[in-house]
Amino acid sequence: MMGLQPSLSFIERCELVEISSHGCQLLGPRPLPRHTRVRLDRRTRVAITVAHVIRSTPVESMAVKMWRVGLELEAPGNIWGIAQPPPDWVTPP
Repeated sequence: MMGLQPSLSFIERCELVEISSHGCQLLGPRPLPRHTRVRLDRRTRVAITVAHVIRSTPVESMAVKMWRVGLELEAPGNIWGIAQPPPDWVTPP
């Protein structure tokens, strides 16, 4: 994940824990302010899409301080490459 705002520049390796056609939740090393724009990349640094932060909450049960970050995609869809996505992921014509 990479920050897209000049006032908050960062590149972080994060772990996806939940995905949908509208966004995702990931584990990251720090909280991010609400509405922060980020670019999601694959490990090969190929851009997937742009999203914005909707929340950051601490994960209390982990030995190392981690944050669960909720992101909303700017353009909903099956950006994850799921071969047979759930029916509610299909965008009506």
